[in-house]
Amino acid sequence: MAEDEYLSVTSVQYILEKGVPQFPTGGYYLRGLPLQYLEAGSVRLFGDNEFAHRLPAALFGILTLVLVFLYARIFLPWPVAGACVAMLAVSGWQI
Repeated sequence: MAEDEYLSVTSVQYILEKGVPQFPTGGYYLRGLPLQYLEAGSVRLFGDNEFAHRLPAALFGILTLVLVFLYARIFLPWPVAGACVAMLAVSGWQI
């Protein structure tokens, strides 16, 4: 687990306990706050496991692909819009 994943998982645990991502040191982890609250809801719904922690980000990734296709389709022919989505799907930033 990468350091940012550890911080995110820990902040989600504090959101579930206290309602805010405040660590025992008094500091807050505010990076991606809306996603952390969605992740906390997912953990509450599916339990504290890797699936629940990754589900919100995966759903947003899929939604991004759909929106990029729909937007590109307005200006570009279907094959080009499909190629845009394919390139985005394998992009390091998207993954």
